[in-house]
Amino acid sequence: METKRRKDCFFGLHFDFHANPASVREPIGGRLTEKMIREICEKIRPDFLQIDCKGHPGWTSYPTKLGNAAYPMAQDTLRLWRRVTKEYGVALFMHYSGVIDKKYVADHPDQARFDEQLRPDFQATSVFGSYVDDLLIPQLKELAGEYGVDGIWIDGEAWGTQVDFNPIALQKYYDETGIDLRNMPPVKPDMPYYEDYRNFCREGFRKYLRHYVDEVHKEYPDFQIASNWAFTDLMPEPIWANIDFISGDYAADNSLNTARFCARVIESQDAPWDLMSWNFRWNPAGLSHFVPKEPEQLKQEAAMVLSLGGGYQDYITMQSDGTPRMPEISAMTEVVKFCRERQPYSHKGRLIPQTAIFFSRHDHYLACPYLFHQDGHEPLRGLTQLLCETQASVDIRSEHNLLDAEPNRFPMIFVNDIEKELDAPSAEKLLKYAENGGYLVVSGKKALDAVIRAGASLSIGDGSFNRICHYSIDGERWTSASLPAVSVAGKNAEVLAQGCVNFSGTPDPHFDVAVEIPFGKGKIAAIGFALGRSYHLGMTAVIRELVTTLRKRAYRPIVEVTGSRFCDVTVMKKDEKCYIHLVNTSGAHGDPRELTVDEITPIGPLHLSIEGAQSVMLRPGNQPLEGVIKDGRFECDLASLHIHEIIEIK
Repeated sequence: METKRRKDCFFGLHFDFHANPASVREPIGGRLTEKMIREICEKIRPDFLQIDCKGHPGWTSYPTKLGNAAYPMAQDTLRLWRRVTKEYGVALFMHYSGVIDKKYVADHPDQARFDEQLRPDFQATSVFGSYVDDLLIPQLKELAGEYGVDGIWIDGEAWGTQVDFNPIALQKYYDETGIDLRNMPPVKPDMPYYEDYRNFCREGFRKYLRHYVDEVHKEYPDFQIASNWAFTDLMPEPIWANIDFISGDYAADNSLNTARFCARVIESQDAPWDLMSWNFRWNPAGLSHFVPKEPEQLKQEAAMVLSLGGGYQDYITMQSDGTPRMPEISAMTEVVKFCRERQPYSHKGRLIPQTAIFFSRHDHYLACPYLFHQDGHEPLRGLTQLLCETQASVDIRSEHNLLDAEPNRFPMIFVNDIEKELDAPSAEKLLKYAENGGYLVVSGKKALDAVIRAGASLSIGDGSFNRICHYSIDGERWTSASLPAVSVAGKNAEVLAQGCVNFSGTPDPHFDVAVEIPFGKGKIAAIGFALGRSYHLGMTAVIRELVTTLRKRAYRPIVEVTGSRFCDVTVMKKDEKCYIHLVNTSGAHGDPRELTVDEITPIGPLHLSIEGAQSVMLRPGNQPLEGVIKDGRFECDLASLHIHEIIEIK
């Protein structure tokens, strides 16, 4: 039976094993049976399965001919998986650790990435070395040719690549630039060529990825390849490699908020994509290696991905011999049913432009201590949560798919807390966006400095910047910004919020902390403190009211939802129809004590005001919502939202 291409796959299961002879307590695959695989295919009916073939230790769990097979091995499990999945038309993808390969660097220390002490890394290979041609490409061709698997999900890649001081890399830098760093590599930020060398290492990963993708595709053009977390929030770049899909696995803890942010970045790339939940959470008390999640918990995590048009997969660990954990797989039937019911109204849908967050790649690369990583995303995650909790339908976009791609299709753009630098070209394009009629919100001193240098008719003070700011939007209700703030002023400015430093019962506001100024055909709202970081550090109702006020001044959205801040709203177009996705995000997602969630409290009633609708239908379930048309908008109420409802506009 023919299997689906990954771009058409919606639901899958992932099993990785990370085989290692040092920890194998019984022969690999000794307990795996054909019956188990058939049960998975029949009970779950996945579009694809993603199974282990080589993990971070560098040993394969199948009998490769390339010399790194783990032992002892009871059977060739990969041939069994391939034969049975093909019968059911289930696509078979491999979990394969790429840059991270502990065995290869142990056997070839000269081909390892070298760290800041100029010592071989114990796990990461050098993307400038021989690994890609000696092992990676031949092994991918073996999987495609000898086993006929459909594709590969290469782990340990973007996030596993760090600055490399291997003599091979330093020599290549010299060959390409003429700058000799071989005797004085830039291992510290204050050293010459530090940032230039980091960018050289980033380009080294790009060449490495393009090289193996192209080489494998030359011989096996139908073999589908994804490099885990490439072209995501770790690497917010244009897609410059011939990959077949984008994917990532979000963390076991605080998974919903991770998906809320990461999925929006990936959705903006206009490519087939999916995200993976971990089926468990770590126990910080160390009482257990992991604790399996409940179906309700996984459905809520899946809903966040579905509401943004992506595919979904779930990661379940394997037993000590590399066989699947069948009880945990059986428990997935409820989650599968939930997802499949929503597939017709979500998969491959695209967000309709409403509110955008500008994610500066330039600033991220300067601020992040690694080459491609999630470190430093806290302000962006804070702003994403803040906007979602004011029921904005939010996109997250970078230079290539926002500023260089008709930014004025978005009525509102937020420029969030800049950690290092908002580059001059981006600042100029943002001002051009406002000049052409857009509503630009700029928060935090560094971002404000940049747009002022680019020509915004604003000014900022610095007298209060080193002290915590308290602020109010009405002079009566005061809250802390959780951060220092600067005063803001501008030509023909309208004050939106005032701030004070010394709060003692009766506040004495003495500076403007948020103003709006006209700029060309549009407007700029200047916020004297960092919105996203402030919300990340301390969520308050007043900051949500400030953002709601800004959005009301900018535009009237397609749908307005009131009734609970725990309702995420996305407005999507799919198959020429408009769908409103509502996700209940309530719960203690970041609480390390909340290992499992078996009860999600419904929210509501919710009131919806929908532009241009004549009637609306709840999906799935085909239930019409009663309402009235008032001033060209359909007004209706949803009594309760459990996890995820979809409203089709007619």
